[in-house]
Amino acid sequence: MPHTAPKTASVSCGLAALATCLLVLLSLAPAQAKEPTIFLISHAGAGDPFWGIEFKGARDAAQRLGVDLHILAPEFPNDIMRQRELLEQAILAEPDGIATTLSHPTAFTPSLKAAKQRGIPVVIFNSIPTEVDRTTTPFLAYIGMNDFTAGQRAARQALASGKLTGRVCVAAQQFGVPGIMARLRGLRSILEPKGLNVDVVDMTADPALAVSAMRNYLERHKDVSALFSLGPVVTHALVGLLQERRDLYVGCFDLSPLTVQLIEAGVVAFTIDQQPYMQSFMAVTLLNLAARYALTPTDINTGVGIVDKTNVQAVQDLARQGIR
Repeated sequence: MPHTAPKTASVSCGLAALATCLLVLLSLAPAQAKEPTIFLISHAGAGDPFWGIEFKGARDAAQRLGVDLHILAPEFPNDIMRQRELLEQAILAEPDGIATTLSHPTAFTPSLKAAKQRGIPVVIFNSIPTEVDRTTTPFLAYIGMNDFTAGQRAARQALASGKLTGRVCVAAQQFGVPGIMARLRGLRSILEPKGLNVDVVDMTADPALAVSAMRNYLERHKDVSALFSLGPVVTHALVGLLQERRDLYVGCFDLSPLTVQLIEAGVVAFTIDQQPYMQSFMAVTLLNLAARYALTPTDINTGVGIVDKTNVQAVQDLARQGIR
């Protein structure tokens, strides 16, 4: 009777052959001779601890992959016209790829159409309006978190504590930025049907004014049970106030070393981690693959992660390194 090889051996041989074929195909791929030039453009940056993580992720990817990276950002956060100028400047340089945030549903449409006509691959990272039409505002992929879903997740996490009653306050920075507004809508979609009043305090770029605005609000509304900070700029500005008002249930968005400390101290209950390092790292990586191997970038959902006292130790060192 003829000997039949075990099925596991056949599978192993098949995988080995497949791996060999892939290595051969990659070695034959028409890799780009020079290092790709990639522009990364954001709607914010200066003075924002969140964007330090985004930029680090992009720089680390560029260094590892041999990419000529140029990072551009407006001098003032959410300056849409200036961001559009920077995007057009990048297009005129005819790079091998562009990664940009999309801080308005239509303001960047002409520029993105121009990039497509010139054959420049564009991916969007971190921020994107929910109403954007990808057929008229062309780009290849979105790498980032679903901010509306993140707002809903934060609301459910807070409700599970049983500490929310009457009124909650949402402290919003860069009011009008699509991602920030989507987080707010997500919070409201869960909290308001539960009978909670959701107030919004528009925090200014001046930390002193931001603290003053929040103090005035809290003095006028004694029934506030919880406060949601939509970003680390707000969390950092309000740290003294939050330490004073330990009666408030506090939920945040995004990580920073200070936010980690506040979670460990019990001042902040949790924060939503959208993994910004991954967003920019993968944006540069996908554009590098497009430039070198004509691989089409694809959407990547960087997730909605909860960091609280149960898992904060796992991200503590990474937050200090500017990775989480």
